Amino acid sequence: MLANFYEKALGRTINSYQLDLLTSYLDDGLSLEVVVLAIKKASVNNIYRFSYVKELLDDWLAQGLLTIKQVKGYLNQRKNKAKKKKNETELPQNIQNALSLVEECELAEELGGEVDD
Repeated sequence: MLANFYEKALGRTINSYQLDLLTSYLDDGLSLEVVVLAIKKASVNNIYRFSYVKELLDDWLAQGLLTIKQVKGYLNQRKNKAKKKKNETELPQNIQNALSLVEECELAEELGGEVDD
């Protein structure tokens, strides 16, 4: 089942070493759903290397994320942290508007004209 899913999702044949490694993650306590999620994530991101799937699984295992619920919570937390960081670097809209108006005024002064309201 896992081999078929891997091959369909990533469009690549899985070799015995790779299948054994994926199976070993199950032995280490990761749920089948977590292994499948790593493969899906690779496919969605158009990263078809086995090493990427392995990297995801190693990260999740190191974090102690064994269930699909834990992994999804972790991924959502990372996504929210990235959004927050992005929002912190962006200026609020009213400041952006004010800066645009200042630039407009400076340009108008250079051209000897007035700014339209």
